Amino acid sequence: AGGAFKLNNKTSTVKISQLPEGMQLSDVESHFGQFGTVVKSDKTLGGDVVMQFADRQAAEQAILKGKKISSDAEPLQMQWVFN
Repeated sequence: AGGAFKLNNKTSTVKISQLPEGMQLSDVESHFGQFGTVVKSDKTLGGDVVMQFADRQAAEQAILKGKKISSDAEPLQMQWVFN
C-alpha cells in the first residue's frame, strides 16, 4: 500500500532575466537545452524568459551552470517560478 504517488511541489520552472540585447528565444532554448529537456518557454513583455523543464533536476542544473549564455555577456539572473 501507498507511497507510489507523492505530491512533488518543487517547481521545474525558471524565470531568466538580464538576457543580452537581441537574444532570440531559440538561442536561450538551445543554451538551456544542454541541461535537460525544455518543455515550454515564453518571452515576457519585459524581455525575460520563463522556461519550464521536464524535471526539477534539469532546472537545478540550469540554475547552477547556465548563468553564462556567452563569454562576453553579463551573468543571467535566474529565479524559481511557483505557479
